[in-house]
Formats: sequence, C-alpha cells, structure tokens
Amino acid sequence: MLLKRVMTLVCATAAFALADCVTEARKPTPAETKLVRDVAAALAAALPEAPEGWQRSGEPKVFEPALCKDQKPGDFSLGVSLSYYIKNPPKRREYPEEAEIRRLSQEIEALERTPDEVRKRINEVQARQSEKRRAAKAAERAGNREEYKRLWAEADSISSEADKIRAEYLASVAPQINERKAKIEELRARIPTYSGTKVAVRVIVNGRRDLPVPGKGLNADVLVWGSPKPAPIGTTVSNVFLEIEGWPEYREVILAKIDQARLAALVR
Repeated sequence: MLLKRVMTLVCATAAFALADCVTEARKPTPAETKLVRDVAAALAAALPEAPEGWQRSGEPKVFEPALCKDQKPGDFSLGVSLSYYIKNPPKRREYPEEAEIRRLSQEIEALERTPDEVRKRINEVQARQSEKRRAAKAAERAGNREEYKRLWAEADSISSEADKIRAEYLASVAPQINERKAKIEELRARIPTYSGTKVAVRVIVNGRRDLPVPGKGLNADVLVWGSPKPAPIGTTVSNVFLEIEGWPEYREVILAKIDQARLAALVR
C-alpha cells in the first residue's frame, strides 16, 4: 500500500505541468526530480490511511510545479491536500458559551415579538384600514370613481400608521437587541465553528507565499518545521508546514496519526 501511495505522489509531481512561460517550459533537473521523489515518499509515509471508523478522500493530491526555462532550479513549492471524515461521530462536545448564545437568541426573539398592547394598536389601525377599503369598493361598485380613489388613498395612508407603530416599537428595543447581538458575537469568537465531520489536512513543502501562521487555533492548528519564513530558492527543503482544520476533537484524532517525525526529517 505504501509503494502505491509513493508512486501516486511521484507520478503526480514528476509529471510537471506545462508552464505558462514567457520563453518556454523546461524539464526538471536531476536535483529537482530527486526533491520531488523524496518529498513524495515522505508525505506518503507521514500521512495516515483513514483510522478505523473514518474514511479518507482518496490519495494525497500534490500541487504540480510548472517550470520555465529561465526559472531557477528549485523555485517551486510542493503541497498535499486531503480530507478525513468520521463516519459515525459521537455526540460532539458542547461549550458553555453555546448555552448562553441560545439564551440570548431567545431573548432577542422575545424582544422582536410584537407585545400585546402594541399588537392591539396595530389591529385597531388595520380595522380602520379595512373599513376604508370596504367603503372604497362600495363606491367603485356604485360607479363613483372619484370617491373610490379618495377612500383607497386614505386606506393606504392608514396602512403606513401600522408600519410606524411597529417601527417605533422596534426602535425602542433596538439597544437591548444590539447589546445581546454584540454579546453573541463575543461568545462565538471564543468557541470553534462546527463544520461537520470533515478534517482537512494540508502540507506545504518549501512554502514561499501565503504561508499559514504557526500556532494552535480554535478551528485549525498549524505546525512548522524549519523556518516559518519564505523558503530560499533551492532543491533542499527549508520548511514544512502542516495545517489541519476541523472540529478540535476530530482533528486531534488525525493529528495523532500523522508521522510528524517524517515531516521534520525532510528539513535539511
């Protein structure tokens, strides 16, 4: 199985894509070919098969470097992206903040709900509006077109009264609603975002641009071996980034299965 994965990675990376070059594309040098093969073998060994109860999204996918004739040897990065999915996840952990968010959300719903006394005023306005519309239709049936237009316009004007009552009520509770919404945002910033059972894994070798920031986060962890700064151009490995994203308990399972020593050994 390991040999199959190595060959998959090597074939994916050794088949260098035709570059969008100003001059012309070139073939990889022997040192570049060796770099690709070494990285492919290490990644194939380091990234685990799906643990029991999980499934993996196929074989690792390596970003193919595109080489131009005037491009310096080793002026590319190598990468692998794949995902793991837990089949029958246990009940996920609930954070205390989630209960508080639900409570605040319910309070917002209650505040936005029209109180009985306000609803009574709106109903009275709507009753007057309905009376005007009935009178307008009666005038229309009697052939009094001008009376119809006048009564219908009055009904429309009354309708705006109901909208104004509702708007005034919402404006009166807006500070309380906004206070709760701000608190909800503050609480959400302290807990991870549940995005299902997927754990996404990305490895970058000799990263040079758009590098992830090393550290442990709510939704993702980033580990780096070698320099966290852009790698110098060359055919030796200067840095390896591992980015793993997903629900904390799920990504811990996959992170524990990754052979981090293999990734660290790539750096020379």
